[in-house]
Amino acid sequence: MRVDAFSIGQYPLTFAEYDRFCEETGREKPNDRGWGRGKRPVINVSWEEAQAYCEWLSKQTGESYRLLSEAEWEYACRAGSTTRWSFGDNEEQLGESAWYAANARGKTHPVGEKQPNAWHLHDMHGNVWEWCQDWFSDSCYAQRTSELRRHSKDTGADWSATRTASSSPRVVASENPGGPESGSRRVVRGGSWHHGAGSCRSAARYRWRPSYRYYYLGFRLSRTGSWRSYPITLGGEPPESSEAAPRPSSGDAAPVADSATPSESRRQGPHPEPHKSFRDRLVIAATDGKRQEIEAPEMVYLPAGTFRMGDEQGGDDEKPARLVRLDAFAIGRTPVTWGEYRRFCEAENSNWPEWLEKGSSYHLGSGNDKFYPDRSVKRDALELPVVGISWDDARAYCEWLSELTGEQYRLPTEAQWEYACRAGTETRWSFSDEARDLDEHAWHSGNSDGKLHPVALKRPNPWGLYDIHGNVWEWCADWYAGDYYKRLSSSAEEHASGTPKTPSENPSGPQSGSYRVFRGGSWSYDADNCRSAYRDRWHPSYRYYDLGFRLSRTV
Repeated sequence: MRVDAFSIGQYPLTFAEYDRFCEETGREKPNDRGWGRGKRPVINVSWEEAQAYCEWLSKQTGESYRLLSEAEWEYACRAGSTTRWSFGDNEEQLGESAWYAANARGKTHPVGEKQPNAWHLHDMHGNVWEWCQDWFSDSCYAQRTSELRRHSKDTGADWSATRTASSSPRVVASENPGGPESGSRRVVRGGSWHHGAGSCRSAARYRWRPSYRYYYLGFRLSRTGSWRSYPITLGGEPPESSEAAPRPSSGDAAPVADSATPSESRRQGPHPEPHKSFRDRLVIAATDGKRQEIEAPEMVYLPAGTFRMGDEQGGDDEKPARLVRLDAFAIGRTPVTWGEYRRFCEAENSNWPEWLEKGSSYHLGSGNDKFYPDRSVKRDALELPVVGISWDDARAYCEWLSELTGEQYRLPTEAQWEYACRAGTETRWSFSDEARDLDEHAWHSGNSDGKLHPVALKRPNPWGLYDIHGNVWEWCADWYAGDYYKRLSSSAEEHASGTPKTPSENPSGPQSGSYRVFRGGSWSYDADNCRSAYRDRWHPSYRYYDLGFRLSRTV
């Protein structure tokens, strides 16, 4: 194997480091099982939460932090060695370098207490398993061996030489392998305090679902790019320099969300890059009366496109499926959170969700109905999607945000919502046709434990949108009509088969009605209700514990 230069954390990430992230973002801190925090490696974090930390740190520092590829992890762990462990083949010496089942006394230990490997990396063996970037595959090593064998045949190199460290320079090693393109489980490496010596070997591999959390699972950071000549500070700006920062190569880590405002994006070009995110800025009155500049919810730019809307195998109101063409627009990366919506309520002193509305029986403080707190809703749960608001409330928020930013925010049309949800797919859900895969992408009745969950804990769809399946239903702009798809199809030019040939252009639903559409399913509904094409409706004044919204924005 050959890997390009990169940087790696000297230790697994600690509770002290991860807790700061939680405090800054309003996330719930992971459980330490009473063992202590501080310099102990963080545990009970999923692959998705590790990814979120990397994205946050990248945004805060302007650098490119990520999880290591499996190849990078083993390269760093071995530190030039070819033995079972980085120090040799003698298992009796493992206690000097690792906390594992034989010496850990049933818990994690502060990082850096054991001997480092030859490259001064601590806890590469034991203490906690470490999430890697790669999807897991039993056969990926065999595939790479097969590729090398084919290369040897094509170039005339001796195959036997490819299996040794002294192979011919004509034989090209696998370059920066990154694992399979898809899968159901992510790789973990290194063993833990809970596992035996064999699991702590340099080459030992295991895997877990990306949403999985456990008391022996943590992670270690990787970083791409050269080191700056100035200190990195969280949230700080680098000093002015006449030398431009080096740009990462195309083989570097996945791009970090772009925090430029739309006006800044327009200065750089006509629009942000497709499927990249941005934030507008607005000025509000803080609680102390002073003016405060804050960021609007994160939006993702979607270029114009055509897609097939509906599902011929779905309900009667989902067919006939027909082609739809949409102009470019932006859509919220997540449903609007309570933390984002609360600013509007405090600024206007209106449109409070029913669990904070004066006189409501659902009021968290004065009401006699515990409907909402039983589903995890509370005042300081800022990362939960806002619920208990009507279509009218959601529209009022859009108008308020539009006025303060000078941009046009609104609820997505039903067509925009499905286009964004499908993200170029034609399967029942944006990830596949298999309901068993839904747990990785959505909170639904089968895994939610009967309550709401913070946004962005599950895997995003291919365009980087979180919770587009499940967690909360999302209000759309359109009036509902059960035969609306039939109306559109009959008004378009059709093939002999009856399938529309001319796409409907930017459809926006009937001109009037009694109910508004909502989409996406929720934590209290099953997999079928979370399909990309599934439709439902309620009166615009209706409010409920699993009904929220996602923003759209004109670009």
